[in-house]
Amino acid sequence: AFAAKALATRLSKLEYASEYGRTLVGGLPLLVKLLSASDPDAQAYSAAAVAMLGQDKRNVAVLTEEGVLPALAALVMTEVDEVRKHLALAVAHCCDWGENREVFGAMGAVVPIVGFLRSEDTDVLRNTALAIAVLSENETNSAELRSADTVTLLIDLLGSTDEEIQLTAAKAIEHIRRNHL
Repeated sequence: AFAAKALATRLSKLEYASEYGRTLVGGLPLLVKLLSASDPDAQAYSAAAVAMLGQDKRNVAVLTEEGVLPALAALVMTEVDEVRKHLALAVAHCCDWGENREVFGAMGAVVPIVGFLRSEDTDVLRNTALAIAVLSENETNSAELRSADTVTLLIDLLGSTDEEIQLTAAKAIEHIRRNHL
């Protein structure tokens, strides 16, 4: 947990954190492994680091090769909001590259994320709406999200006082609707 915390803290203070990730290539397998730690703090900090590094598509490519998608998918059943907050953002960034949104969906990890929308934590809601917007760009994921009654929860988010939550919820609804036609 301490190593993941130190890395996440360091990355959060860097202006170019995503570019810094390329200097950590040898450490990325360890970061992915830390996602499967039993300690929720280690999970949260590792997911936070993945989310920050995931802002750069080259980092996502390396993380994907190192098995980040199964590691993220294994965490979707968590009920710890601190983990959910960072996990949802990591999913949003990592699944917005190549075929990752399809692969993540094939792992059965899309519908469990819908449960994150029942949180009262604004950061969890913001990041989850973003993750769902990214995942819903895939037709199969959209169909699963529609069947899970995700649209009802997203409509509730349209009334949020947080503009970013409103916009990403609207984008997710648009994707789900467009892919349903």
